[in-house]
Amino acid sequence: MNIRLTIRHINKKEIRHANLIKVISICGILALAAPAIAQISFDIHIGPPPPRQEVVVAAPYPEAAWVPGYHRWDYAAQGYVWVPGRWDRPPHPGYVWYGPRYPHHGGRYRFVEGHWGATGHGRGGHGAGPAVRGGRAPMAR
Repeated sequence: MNIRLTIRHINKKEIRHANLIKVISICGILALAAPAIAQISFDIHIGPPPPRQEVVVAAPYPEAAWVPGYHRWDYAAQGYVWVPGRWDRPPHPGYVWYGPRYPHHGGRYRFVEGHWGATGHGRGGHGAGPAVRGGRAPMAR
């Protein structure tokens, strides 16, 4: 009984080519999956409670803007949790904070993150509106 064993020599060029194909394949899969991840949003059946009353302390620096607190849905807690307000620095001169909001459509509330934007470019709704600037802020509602 003769058994013949053949060992093929694989050169470095073939290994690099195989690795390149794997990397390109993975990048292609991730490129197709990225838009799906970027479009994730969530709907909630229960509207947020009214905002809490916050005590606003003096601004820590002159250009500080007060970003009011808000309720955020927490899936682990199966309810809203309070995110406290804070003083923050606008990313650009003249920018204001437009608070998060919960537009109501078809029996569901959709959470839209707050954002910094140029004055007058907010999108209205619950929690929207410019942050207080200049080192003073009234009591939150």
